[in-house]
Amino acid sequence: MKNLAVVGGGVSGLAAAYYLEKLSPPDCEITLFERASRVGGVISSPLEDGFRYEEGPDSFLSYKQAALDLVEELGITDRLVNSNTRSVYVVKNGRLENFPAGFQFFVPTGWAPLARTKLFSWGTKLRVAREAFRRHPETRGDLSVGDFARSRFGEEVARYLAEPLISGIYGGDADALSMNAVLPQFLEYEKQYGNAIRGVIRAAQSNTRGKPKWAPFVSFQSGMQELTDAIAGKLARTRLRLGESVEEIASTSDGVRVQGEPFDAAICAMPPAQSQALARGGARCRGDSWRDSLRVDRDGLAVLSRKRFAGVRRRLRIRRAARGESQDSGVLVALSQVSEPRANGIHLRPRVFARTP
Repeated sequence: MKNLAVVGGGVSGLAAAYYLEKLSPPDCEITLFERASRVGGVISSPLEDGFRYEEGPDSFLSYKQAALDLVEELGITDRLVNSNTRSVYVVKNGRLENFPAGFQFFVPTGWAPLARTKLFSWGTKLRVAREAFRRHPETRGDLSVGDFARSRFGEEVARYLAEPLISGIYGGDADALSMNAVLPQFLEYEKQYGNAIRGVIRAAQSNTRGKPKWAPFVSFQSGMQELTDAIAGKLARTRLRLGESVEEIASTSDGVRVQGEPFDAAICAMPPAQSQALARGGARCRGDSWRDSLRVDRDGLAVLSRKRFAGVRRRLRIRRAARGESQDSGVLVALSQVSEPRANGIHLRPRVFARTP
């Protein structure tokens, strides 16, 4: 009989436990350790004053087929919603500016939305236009999402599009996430067509022949927490140990010890920095990779009426000043009404994306 441990109860740890149950023998024992009092990690979608808001990632990418396959296995495909049913804004200079239409992430598929947007200066718009005529050599090695956006399109595109979007999906820092892991198709577009703009335009043209079922960003009717709740609800043989912080993982001659308890193997479903701090005696945490490193700011998401936005803007300036960070930062805002009808509200993530040099 095998005895396996999963350390971390976020979506990665829950998915690991779910597939261990499917693939392991029936007598295999699985224990999941989670230091919080609930599973789900940074994914949380509470309902407050009639509004659903996200404390972590607010969507996932529909072209990640493994995610759609998992949703189908869980029987919650009918709960999926396209994110293009809402209005999305970015905060610039304390004002809400429309997120430009016709962009795939931070790459334009048309010129009119680029020309009309107030997010970018004309210098940035011209730089983006020139990018369409450039031919980049094949990227060797690795490159962060932030560096890719900055080197191709400029600082404003990185600040007002790339960083808010990446944070909304991965809950992480665009400068700490790998292009190879997150947006490999853009690198492939450069390899095939010379630059990402040509690639996304070709992809958009091909999609018009057969309209895809899902928008690029999808979520659930009651928020992303539906996914983690559904996975947790399917766990039949996994023993959940909530509120239990793991202080050490050590290798032994016949397996590993987690909190002094023997296991045949352990999966570390945590950011690598935490995994490395836990590992002792040469223990190797399966699943640990520097590419998965996320810097998560748990300021969370404030849900506000339009009249209260000015007050939050002031608090954001105070918070940024206290941190010594730029006060002109890209903040992603989604305007959306949920199932309980109520006056319009603003879903505002008070997270600092731009940093001073």
